[in-house]
Amino acid sequence: MSDAPRIPVMNFGRATQAPVTRAQLDAMLREPAFAAFVAILSEAVIVVDCDDNIACINPAAERLSGVSREDAEQRPFEKFLRRSGLDLDAWLSVASKGRVEATLGSLDGSRRFLASRRVIPLLDSKRGYVVLTLREEKRGADTARAGAPPRSGHRGAGLMFPADLNRQIERAIRAHERKVRVILLGESGVGKTAVADFIHGRSSRDGAPFVHVNCGSIPETLFESEMFGYERGAFTGALQAGKKGFIESAAGGTLFLDEIGEIPLTSQAKLLKFLEDGTIQPIGSAMVRRVDVKVISATNRDLAQMVQEKQFRADLFYRISTFPVTIPALRERTDRGELIDSFLERINSTRKTPLVLARECREAIVQYHTPGNIRELKGILDYLDIISDDVAGYEEFASYGNRSLVKSSDVNFDSVLDSCGDEKLKHHVAEFEKSIINRTIESLGSKRAAARALGIDIATLIRKQQKT
Repeated sequence: MSDAPRIPVMNFGRATQAPVTRAQLDAMLREPAFAAFVAILSEAVIVVDCDDNIACINPAAERLSGVSREDAEQRPFEKFLRRSGLDLDAWLSVASKGRVEATLGSLDGSRRFLASRRVIPLLDSKRGYVVLTLREEKRGADTARAGAPPRSGHRGAGLMFPADLNRQIERAIRAHERKVRVILLGESGVGKTAVADFIHGRSSRDGAPFVHVNCGSIPETLFESEMFGYERGAFTGALQAGKKGFIESAAGGTLFLDEIGEIPLTSQAKLLKFLEDGTIQPIGSAMVRRVDVKVISATNRDLAQMVQEKQFRADLFYRISTFPVTIPALRERTDRGELIDSFLERINSTRKTPLVLARECREAIVQYHTPGNIRELKGILDYLDIISDDVAGYEEFASYGNRSLVKSSDVNFDSVLDSCGDEKLKHHVAEFEKSIINRTIESLGSKRAAARALGIDIATLIRKQQKT
């Protein structure tokens, strides 16, 4: 009879409680065969050692949590939970009560998981290793089961990042925690708002206000009252009780200044003072107030070039851009297939029969240049969800591609050049934008639909349409 130690056999719903030493178990977890096996599982697998550190996670757990294997393994399990968007309190409750199975939620309440917990005993330790498995619960199935109540509304939970971007975001979280100002750079639609909310949700101010300010939608004449607020009777038409500005509304939390490159020069000086000393003075007030708020900015414009062109203040630029994070365009990402699968999974959670992409349809979506980035990719799959029964083929995708609003053949560039004369290029660009906006409104029937199609907010559309 062999004296060889027995290695635990795990089927990830149960664990055979065979005696084993910690060294033997660690060796098994490092085996290539074990890594290959857990990599093919659709369930998320997380192994926690007897010191409460992550010993192993599989790719499904990486996708579920948004935390890479390199950043998770050998790190505290509690830290992993805080970064993953899973409800920490509910998980710790399950662990402390020794429950084997439970239904748990994400912090934002948008996702629920069927969780299983098994312990592998060790010969040389009173505490064993814990194997946790998670499977996302489809909406409509067992939704009446009790789970942890949502605590906050972070849209960033469940985001997927490529490894290099994930490292940048982890550093941005550290910077934000230390009140170092982060600026998110990238084209329209790459997910800057979701990333900002993700950073806020991983900070110690999770649960405090996250105030999203679209700077491009605030008219110059209203910038001061909207940003800093005003006292009662400050001006004709002011609310009787006065009004808090965006900055004060974010007190204790995060102020997200989206499209910061759209702020007019005259308004930039007013914002700069707050960023320098953390104080505001509402319109009509003789008192200066100190506001404790962390700031994240975002833009799709080249602010350094704008500084050179005297369109953006250099001192403001340096105040907001201590830690820049560049979010790549979708066409530059190598995980487009995984993003498609992620959106499909959410779509199928609400369908009676799952939507399947035919091979040629999927390949066409992956190869499509997607000028609207992740926002457009989500729109493509939502479109296919509506027009397809069970299988979306290439023809369905092609019908999306045929909806292009502006074609190069529609633009008479010769007439534009002939009409330039001595007028500035900026004027002709504005006129060209106005032409596109008007034609899009005419095509879609409403300004809001046109704004969505063009990837801008309604206030920006109206401002550009009225520009003379």
